[in-house]
Amino acid sequence: MRKSERKQLKKALREDCLYLLGETIIELREKEDLSQEDLAYDCGMDRREMNQKG
Repeated sequence: MRKSERKQLKKALREDCLYLLGETIIELREKEDLSQEDLAYDCGMDRREMNQKG
């Protein structure tokens, strides 16, 4: 596998992982009936950070 192919694969895997993490967070947040703001507050984060894309 060439370096450029490895780089592409690494980027695709990272994006897939971030997508799955986001979906899991949404699912768990909704299960607990937490808004995005509530979750951010509970985690000590700014709400705007919850929706940022890497």
